[in-house]
Order: sequence, then C-alpha cells, then structure tokens
Amino acid sequence: MADNINTRLYARTYTPAMRTPSPSPQTPTVCAPACETCGLLECLCRPRFFAGQLLTETDLNRLDAYIRAKNRMHNLQLHGWGVVNGLQVRCDACSTGVIVGTGYAIDPCGEDIVVCNDSPVDICSLIKRCQHQDITCVPSSRAFGETNCDDVEEDWVLAIRYTETQARAITALRSTPSCGCGAKGGSCSCGGTCGCGCGAKTTSTAPTNAMTAKTAQKPRSTPTECEATAICEGYSWDVFPAPTANYVPGKDGIQQLSGGIIDAIRCCLEPFIASLPQMPDPQTIDQNRSQWYLWCCRTKAALIAFFTNGPQANCTAVTTLQSIECPALDDQSFVSKINAALAQYVELEVEALFACFCAAMLPPAPCGTSDDRVPLAIVTVRKKDCKVLRVCNWTHLRKLVMTWPTLEYWFGWIPFFKTLQDQVAKICCAEFGFRTHDVAGVYTNNSYSTEAAYMRVNPEVDPQMAKENETMSALIMNAFARGNSAIDPAALLGLQSKTPLADVEKANLAPFLLLNQIARPLVASAVPSDLQARVAVLEKMVGEMAKKQGGQ
Repeated sequence: MADNINTRLYARTYTPAMRTPSPSPQTPTVCAPACETCGLLECLCRPRFFAGQLLTETDLNRLDAYIRAKNRMHNLQLHGWGVVNGLQVRCDACSTGVIVGTGYAIDPCGEDIVVCNDSPVDICSLIKRCQHQDITCVPSSRAFGETNCDDVEEDWVLAIRYTETQARAITALRSTPSCGCGAKGGSCSCGGTCGCGCGAKTTSTAPTNAMTAKTAQKPRSTPTECEATAICEGYSWDVFPAPTANYVPGKDGIQQLSGGIIDAIRCCLEPFIASLPQMPDPQTIDQNRSQWYLWCCRTKAALIAFFTNGPQANCTAVTTLQSIECPALDDQSFVSKINAALAQYVELEVEALFACFCAAMLPPAPCGTSDDRVPLAIVTVRKKDCKVLRVCNWTHLRKLVMTWPTLEYWFGWIPFFKTLQDQVAKICCAEFGFRTHDVAGVYTNNSYSTEAAYMRVNPEVDPQMAKENETMSALIMNAFARGNSAIDPAALLGLQSKTPLADVEKANLAPFLLLNQIARPLVASAVPSDLQARVAVLEKMVGEMAKKQGGQ
C-alpha cells in the first residue's frame, strides 16, 4: 500500500506531558489571518485490508491516524473549539494556586481534552517559567527607598492544552538472521533471549553451565527494545499575560460592529471602494474631458481587477467591461459615451457590492492556527508574593462551544418551551376517543366522542403551565418596565426599601436576577439616545400592565 497518509496526522503524536510553553503568537489582522497547520481541513485515506495480508505496525497506526483525523475534523467543523462544559477555575484555599474543576473542551486542533478530576494548578511556577527576572524597580527602590512595584496586580490567562504520553512499555519482538519465529529448529529473539514470545523459555541448543542457568533465571531488566503499547491522552497547563482591551473607533469616530461575517464583507468592500477613483463633477463632462477620460480608464481597470481576482459572482463582468469604450478627447460624442460608461459602471459597482455580500454569507474554510491552547480564566495575582487575588471565568478569551445541552441549561428555565412541548404531545399523543365499546365488545357511539373531538381541535394549556407562563410574563414586563431606573440592593436582600420588589419577583428571585442583570441592560443599551422619550412612554404603559399582573 502506498504511503499516502498526510504527515500532519502524526505531528502531534508522542508529545511530552509537560513542555516549555510556546510564546503567544502575534495577533494577525482581520483581513490577513495567519494560516497554520493546526485546524486545517485534511484529505484522508483509510487503509484497506485483505485476506492473507501481512499487517505491520505501520498499517495499524495508519488506521489509528485516520480515525483520529476524522474525529478532529468532526469536532472542529461541526462544533468548533472551546470549553464544552465544566473546567471552572476557582481559588485554592489551601495554597497560592487555583483548582480547575472537571470538564471537557475541544482544542483549536480538534483534540478532545478531558479533565476527569479536580486538578490543582501551581500558578506561580507557570508564571516563573515564562517570564524573565524583573529588575525594572531595582534602581528606583535603591534611589528612593520605594518597593511599591511588588504590590502590582498582574492578570494572567490560565490555559489548557492537549498532550499525550507513552504508557505500557512492552519488550518488542525482534527477529534475527539466526533464529526466526516459525522456522524449523529456530526461535524468537526477544531482547536478546531466544524463545517464541517475550519471557519464553530458551530453546537454544548451545552448551550452558550453572552460572549461565542461574543468570537466566534472574528477572531481566527492561531492555532498550521495549516500546509503548498505549498512548494516554492528557493535558498540561499554560499561562500567558492577559491582553489589554483596545477599542479602536471606526471611521470618523463612529463605532463599527465586528464579527466573522461583518469582517468578511468589510475586507472585501473596503479595498474595492478604495481602488475606485473619485468621480469628477458630472456637470463638467464636456469642459474637463481629460479628467473624465482618466476617470473612465481607471474605473474600468479597478472593476476588471475586482472581477478577475475577487468573488466571481458575475462570470461575464470582465467581458462586459472590456467592451466599454472610454472615448477619445476629440470624439464628437464624448459626453454621450461617458454617460453610457457611467451607467454601466454604476450597475457593475452595485454588482460588486452584492458579490462581496453573497460571498461573505458562505462560511469560509478554516485557516488554521499555531496556538493549540484553550483559555479558561483570567487569574489576578499579586506580584510580591504571587498571591491569587481573583479568578474570572467569564472572560471573552474563554470561548464556549454552543451545544444543545448548553442551550438547554441556559434556557431550560423558561416555561414557554415546556408549554410548546406539552401542546405538541397533546396533539400527537392523545387518544382518539371517537368510538368506545361496550361490555359485549360492540363498538357504539358515545357522548364522550363529541367532547374529545372538540378538545382535539381546541386544545387548552395545562393550568399549571399557564400559571408558570403568566409568572414569566410578569417578570419580563417588570424587568423592562423599570428601564434605567435603579434597583435598591436592600430590596434583593429582603430588607426595607423605598423600591421593594413585587411579590412575584420575591418568589422568583433567580429568574428576576437573570432578566434584570442580563436582558434588561442589553435592551436598554440597544436603544439610541434620541429614542429615550418614546421608550419612556412605552415603559409607563408596560409598567401599568405589570402592576395589574404582578401584584405591585
């Protein structure tokens, strides 16, 4: 069988359990990402076996590599990478480090990282491994007697990475020219001892003495021929300085939204728009023929370059552009030809805008990365004694994999979904009830059939679920009715307050906090300042409705 397996499949095999952390890669630009081998799509070949085939370790390892590559591709392309569940970082009260709880993550290469038990992490040793000795404060402390630099608080990102270790070392079976397995009168050489199988009795016919026999009975030390028969998947820890947040305003100080699809559209449009020359005054076509001729030629070249190298949404655009005539300066119909070219240019420019939009709507192929770490949390430590001060798990660096169990965990408390499932069950799983049978087994019409048919086409929500839905609606209206009004913290603790919580909010404090701390600020921040007056009127109307339903 030809050796047609991608060598990158073996690049991560036999990785030491702990290795020197690699420096954090430089952040690439949005429009020019740094493509690496980790996380790329792989074209695979799987081995095929046949009767009588001589199987070697290469064939079996090739099958193992194929299965692992398929699993990596499935993880990344269907789910993405990041923390799937668990892996909560918390302070360790018994030491200066932290504890990472059990959990599961997918690294940027698609490997599965499983932490089976709570694992303590020595943050200080990790920090010392990747930082040089800091002597910046030594001159200052000697000159002015100040040592306040040691009180600086530093933010470090704790990350986890996939590693592998060899295990279950077994002495390899090695054949020699003088003795071979299956040969008549021969034997197997296993670490220097003849015999079929490791540790088998010697079958050598050479003369031996008592000393030789005594030596042969001693336990043999592990020879150099021993090889690992298992690869244990594990993990190691790494830290790197937390990046500072740099909020770069958009053009003219206006904030620009970002995201995968937004960045793809912008990276396609902005170079194209920048390549288009500025159009002269349309009222001066006949007076400024040289400027308009130059504009016509440059616009034509920019459009040809875009439709040649950019998204090929219109395969005939280049042919159309080549047929557009930029008239000579002494052409009698110069103005009419420029107007005709202008109309065609406008049509093709709009086509180019939609080509960028439609191309960005298609999810791109992965670019790959050189960083195989999964950030977990930001750990704030005091530089003087490496004391862990704070742990933040909810950092934007901790990427979460959106799975159905995660969504169910987040939104399973909303009763509307349970009501929907219950109604579908009533429609699809209810008994017909149109005909019943008497004692004799004869089917007869029954008065119950009419009622059952009526309920089938006019279903009602279960009274308990209806009550839960009403409670949820009251909580939602109460949360948004407050708008930007402040909530007294004493009210959350059940103490006397000028703005007490409603009875429904007191009875459902956890849903109230979720709505008030997350949903209400998001909606309030999405309302432009010039719509505050209209929102105030709406809040007043909703507040009156909430008082009626919430018992305020």
